[in-house]
Amino acid sequence: MLTRDQLVKPKTKEITIEGGSVVIRALTAAEAFDLRGKDLQSAEIFGMIAKSIVDPVLSADDIGMLPASTVTQLTTEIFAFNALGPKAIDEAQAELKKTEADGATIK
Repeated sequence: MLTRDQLVKPKTKEITIEGGSVVIRALTAAEAFDLRGKDLQSAEIFGMIAKSIVDPVLSADDIGMLPASTVTQLTTEIFAFNALGPKAIDEAQAELKKTEADGATIK
């Protein structure tokens, strides 16, 4: 039988992006349910990415300064790791492309 500590221990995964690696964690149920059905804007996506990356620790502002290609890779990996589904990934990537086209936040 699983213990409480085993159940609530964060699930993590090392991913490779841009020739290096970062460690991401699964969102908690509360964090994941908070995202469901929302029309995510770049600020929410950056916050979700920042919450998910555990090594190195980055803020939402840090995420906004990353190259758009890096943010897209992170979004894809994090959404897939959290079983948020291909539709959620597509919608987040579309929002990030729109933000990039507008010249806002992503540099």
